[in-house]
Amino acid sequence: MEQTQTPTKLEIVRAATNAPELSTRTVPLGDREFKVVDLEYDDYLLFMAQLQPLLEGLLGNLPGVRGLGLSSVLSPTDIMRYCGKSLVDMAVIVCKQTDPSVTAEEVKRLAKSPFKLVTVVMAQIEQNNIIGELKDFFNLVLPLLKGIRKN
Repeated sequence: MEQTQTPTKLEIVRAATNAPELSTRTVPLGDREFKVVDLEYDDYLLFMAQLQPLLEGLLGNLPGVRGLGLSSVLSPTDIMRYCGKSLVDMAVIVCKQTDPSVTAEEVKRLAKSPFKLVTVVMAQIEQNNIIGELKDFFNLVLPLLKGIRKN
């Protein structure tokens, strides 16, 4: 039987408000530090749209996704290969949660390297538990798809 830990008051407030000042996760870019928070719905959709080539590349070639540990499939080099042209846009989405005035040019200047932007993207993927949500989704959908294929 799995035991769950009761969240602290701070964790409850952090989850309820999603306030950047309460976030404990940060990503440094140049001489600045940006908080990583759960993306709001519209920003989440924009972020996921930028991840689409990665998801198609990783999941499109798999014979069966069920039971696969997606986190073991995802690597920084995969993000670079599939989302390289979108890295700045994705990092801007993350950084705008802390500073709504940040620009793509500023993010590029601060990062200096696409590898640094991959770190920002990976932090957001972890923060929003995107891999876990994908695993849950496929665990629900694949049995349905298998049932349709049999008919």
